[in-house]
Amino acid sequence: MIKIYDETNNSNYLEEALEIIKWLKSKESNNPIHIINEYQIYKRQRDLYFNEREKLKELIKTSTDFNEYYKLICCAYILLDDFNNFENYFKKLDKSKKNDFKNYPIYSLYKKN
Repeated sequence: MIKIYDETNNSNYLEEALEIIKWLKSKESNNPIHIINEYQIYKRQRDLYFNEREKLKELIKTSTDFNEYYKLICCAYILLDDFNNFENYFKKLDKSKKNDFKNYPIYSLYKKN
């Protein structure tokens, strides 16, 4: 739904996606993917609030020791507008993961900047 919003600029898609993500968060409140998806919707609507930015920083801090979390860290750095750190972690991904990442809706936020 976020990709469709990016293509159409129809905010109804963001609203629907946000409802789905809120429901998913009610089932798995600490799933970092749900947090990233929620915040990337907000990022398309407005600047992130201080507490949201702090949550992303905490996500980064608790994930940096694990290679499998590099994509998650890349997402967080995009949302924080920290493109230097994004690029540093993106370089650590193998070619397949880089190609997958480029298809994520969040990558369009990076390309805009």
